[in-house]
Amino acid sequence: MIRQSPDNREKTASAQTRSQLFWLLADCLINGPQANAWHFVKKGTTETATEPLDDAWNNLVQAAKALDASAWQALAVEHTHLFAGLMEGSAPPPPFESAWREGLEPGGVLAQVNQSYADAGFANIDLSAGPQDHLGVELKFMAILALREAEAWQQDDATTASMRIDQQQAFLDQHLLTWVPRWADTLAQRTQERLYWALARLIVLALTDNAEVMK
Repeated sequence: MIRQSPDNREKTASAQTRSQLFWLLADCLINGPQANAWHFVKKGTTETATEPLDDAWNNLVQAAKALDASAWQALAVEHTHLFAGLMEGSAPPPPFESAWREGLEPGGVLAQVNQSYADAGFANIDLSAGPQDHLGVELKFMAILALREAEAWQQDDATTASMRIDQQQAFLDQHLLTWVPRWADTLAQRTQERLYWALARLIVLALTDNAEVMK
């Protein structure tokens, strides 16, 4: 039995928290109002926050708790409008990296994303989401990397944990942070649904906050 050092126990907990948050956000984004993650969000606390990430989480919780059953059903239409990209010009580009990386061929962007998955030891992350450069899929990739990091810290394997941190940092810098803030800003201007702009804001803050945490 491996006995963890106190420092590594703290690092394990931090990585587990990151993994859980990214997976929750991915589920909400991909599956819309039907996502199981919303049950967890609605049970969340809404205490006064002092940090930007806590404040963004509380905004999402409050937005979820304010909706009744009929309002939740209506959100499905807005989810399709915002995230499916079915009618060009009627909504912002959907949350696929290839739709937001200016000056790059969409196929090339998708190939780069898939190569990042392969380099980390993974193939397709979530085929149900469509092309694997969907933001929800990229968030799931981050969640998996953070989970593998946590497992390494549990084994006091600093070398593997550091490798997983490097992979997360590289994917943030080379992919997520190059386009997600612009997507979130555009979405906030194009929807009147508080739930969705609160979700977009939390995603951006989760990415930027964790980019700082892992430095």
